[in-house]
Amino acid sequence: MNEQNQRQRLDVVQNRCRNSAKVIQIIQVITIIGALASLIGALVCITQRERIDQYFVKAVQEGSMTVEKFQVGGGLLDIVIDLSEVMKEGNYAIPLFFYCMLAMVICLGVTMILHLLKRIFTRLVQEDNPFADSILNDLKVVSIVLSIIVLLFVGLGPGVIAALFMWCIYSVFEYGKALQTEVDEML
Repeated sequence: MNEQNQRQRLDVVQNRCRNSAKVIQIIQVITIIGALASLIGALVCITQRERIDQYFVKAVQEGSMTVEKFQVGGGLLDIVIDLSEVMKEGNYAIPLFFYCMLAMVICLGVTMILHLLKRIFTRLVQEDNPFADSILNDLKVVSIVLSIIVLLFVGLGPGVIAALFMWCIYSVFEYGKALQTEVDEML
C-alpha cells in the first residue's frame, strides 16, 4: 500500500473518530443534565418530605398506589436497604431520595465511561498510529470499568459478555499494534 493511500485511510479513521467524539460529548452533556436533575430531585425529596409522604399515603389509602408499584429499577436498592418496610411506615420521600441518588450515581458513571471513550477517540485523531500504547492503555481501562459497571448494574451474564467483547476488541488492537510494529521494522 503506498503512502498516499495509507494516509487517506488514516484520515478516514480520524474523521470517524472526530465525529464519534463529538457525539459522545453531546451524550455526556445529556448525562450530566440527568445527574443534576437527579440531584435536584433528591434535594426536593428531602426539603418537601412531609408533602411527598402525605401525597403517597393518600394514594396508598385510595388504592391507586402500592409498595410494589413504587419500587424503581426492579428493587435494586432493596439489596442495600429494605425500602418496603420504610414505605409501610408512611415514609415515601426517603426511598425517592435514594432512587434519585442512585440515578445520579448511574448518570455520573455513564459520564465517566463516556469521558474515557471520548479520550480514546480524541487520541485516535491526534495519533498517526491508531495502535499507540496510550490508546491501548485507555482501551484497557475502559474495558475493565465498563465490564464492572455492566456486571454490577445489569448482572453476571451481561457482565461476562461485556468483558469478553471488550477483551476481543482489545486483542484486535493489540494484534494491530504487533503488525504495525512489524511493518515499521521492515521499513
